[in-house]
Amino acid sequence: MPTRILIRRSATAVAALASAALVVSGCGGGSAAGGNGAGSGSGGGGSQPSVSADSALAGQVPDSVKSDGVINVGSDTTYAPSEFV
Repeated sequence: MPTRILIRRSATAVAALASAALVVSGCGGGSAAGGNGAGSGSGGGGSQPSVSADSALAGQVPDSVKSDGVINVGSDTTYAPSEFV
């Protein structure tokens, strides 16, 4: 076989192996610290931030919304940047 074909085949094989390695490593993500695997953040293994209600803001919510307990939000996703999601 000509040398040019061998170089092309070996370059293709290296690219395929590198792509496969990236895909496999992206599917990993297990940690030695355990956890529930519900996501990976840059915060390390620390605790989750606390959430509390803002009483001043909660006082401004209309009674009809308070009684429902549901807020429906609509959006037209045909405009950028949402159309790319």
